[in-house]
Amino acid sequence: MPAGNYKIVFELYNLFEQNIAYWECPFQILGDFDVEAISPGVPFGAPLVVMNENPVFVWTGKCDSFRITIGIFLNFDLSPDEILEKYKFFEKDFGRNTYMFAYPREFPPFTAGNYVWRITGFVKTTSELQKI
Repeated sequence: MPAGNYKIVFELYNLFEQNIAYWECPFQILGDFDVEAISPGVPFGAPLVVMNENPVFVWTGKCDSFRITIGIFLNFDLSPDEILEKYKFFEKDFGRNTYMFAYPREFPPFTAGNYVWRITGFVKTTSELQKI
């Protein structure tokens, strides 16, 4: 189905064609909202080896807002998601038209090591904020 607002309607009739139950459930199909991390580095899941103390992060996506999360690999037995949970050192939210972020010079610089970053997109719907 194409993106848009819809509803499912259920009507129950008895044998005498009398309506004995009615239920409806509105819902929304969001469409294509892929979010893709572009640079620096490699695809999510592979460690990012830092060559710059203040890297510039670039992403793309059709979302209402974004969140960048950065973590450092201190335990290579963990998945990238676990690394970001356990060793996250930076997180920041951005609005709709922001697709680039230069890590601030006033923050402690990146040092030689392996890092992972994730960009999460958020889309406002009629009922809630959806995480992409």
